[in-house]
Amino acid sequence: MDLIVDPYLLQQLISFNLDGNFDAVMGFVGCIIGLEETHAKSRTRAVEEQYNELDKQFINLIVNNKNIFL
Repeated sequence: MDLIVDPYLLQQLISFNLDGNFDAVMGFVGCIIGLEETHAKSRTRAVEEQYNELDKQFINLIVNNKNIFL
């Protein structure tokens, strides 16, 4: 909470409960969820690129190797 500089958001975070109307808190939660989705997509993309590179190496090593398949 030391890094949050918006006094309105801090006030709503302190007094938050499930029965009230806390738009700033819900907006903050939405930002956190959006950041997590963006991070998850970038992680997935990095793993896919890694697998694509491994597939290319496998094809070059095994499939295109003329010494294995005579």
